[in-house]
Amino acid sequence: MTAIEKKVDEILHGSVDFHIHSHMSPSYHWDLMEIGRQSLAAGLRAVLIKNLYGSSHEQCHMANKIMGMDMFYATLVLGHTTGGIRRAAVEKFVQFGGNNKIVEMPVFDSARHLSFFGKPDDSGLKVIEVDRSTGELTAVLELIARHDLVLKTGHISPEESIALIRIAKEAGIKKIVVTHATGTPVMATIEQQVEMASLGALIEHCVVKFLPVSILRNSKSAAHPDSNPKIGDLAYLKDSIRAVGPNHCILGTDSGQAYHPYPHELFRYFVYLLLELGFSYEEIGQMARENPCQLLDLSD
Repeated sequence: MTAIEKKVDEILHGSVDFHIHSHMSPSYHWDLMEIGRQSLAAGLRAVLIKNLYGSSHEQCHMANKIMGMDMFYATLVLGHTTGGIRRAAVEKFVQFGGNNKIVEMPVFDSARHLSFFGKPDDSGLKVIEVDRSTGELTAVLELIARHDLVLKTGHISPEESIALIRIAKEAGIKKIVVTHATGTPVMATIEQQVEMASLGALIEHCVVKFLPVSILRNSKSAAHPDSNPKIGDLAYLKDSIRAVGPNHCILGTDSGQAYHPYPHELFRYFVYLLLELGFSYEEIGQMARENPCQLLDLSD
């Protein structure tokens, strides 16, 4: 084993992949137990499992029981399948307890997602408009604050994210993550990311957004593939992290798709990619291990 490989292994040890998909569908067919075993063997401390259409609680609960450890952390994605942004959905998620730590705003059901990929956004959810009409967002944020959960912004627009972060901080939420800010369909400018971080949010970066297959698929689907910032631009990724600072960033793979390698392989690849972009071992360790462990209240 080379000196660099040893250093990469040290970074992986105790790290957290903050963004993995696991679905029983043709395009997401990874076995959750295999993800857990492989990630654990690679040295990862925890992985967050995201169901794009609701809660991953049952999957994570059963997988943790089988593995005999708290490896998996569940996410609740609010959208049309949960009846929108609803307090009742969050209340039930909280009641289950355990590793139910993350509540995420709309993803595929967001107006931003639909608009970005050239689809009618009439049925898309805009978090601020939802709150003005129903008041449910305020109730959801109060629950997240009361139970010290992590709020993720989902696929809403950068402008919505900034407004949401302000409201969330006023509600007393301490842990806020901007979902793959440098990936489709969010694509926040560097200036917007700096503002988000200054308001108290952590900026998530996901390696899948910078892989050739994803770049091709997203570019074909996007309404404006040549937008600025550009899809899959590594200079954009590097400059974003430098502007915000590694102490305000976390890493995830956004993996689980059948056409990508296993999450632990992509996480290792992400470390090598960031090294190639000029980040130090300490900076990558901050983003891969220290920052996400603080969000999940995990000690060394």
